[in-house]
Amino acid sequence: MELNHVTCISPYEARKIIALRGRKGLFWTLENGRYIGIDNRDGNAWTEEFDTREACERWLRRETDG
Repeated sequence: MELNHVTCISPYEARKIIALRGRKGLFWTLENGRYIGIDNRDGNAWTEEFDTREACERWLRRETDG
């Protein structure tokens, strides 16, 4: 898998990845009107909420404004 490939998943799949930390990669889902980013590259399932998909994907790809 490409290092910066971001995959859209369902809220159910997101909860499973966060709980089990088995599937490695970068993921986003939409839940309750918020974009949830899940960075599970290293098996720690880091999560963050965003207002936009673009902001979510920038965070997942570790792109910064400065």
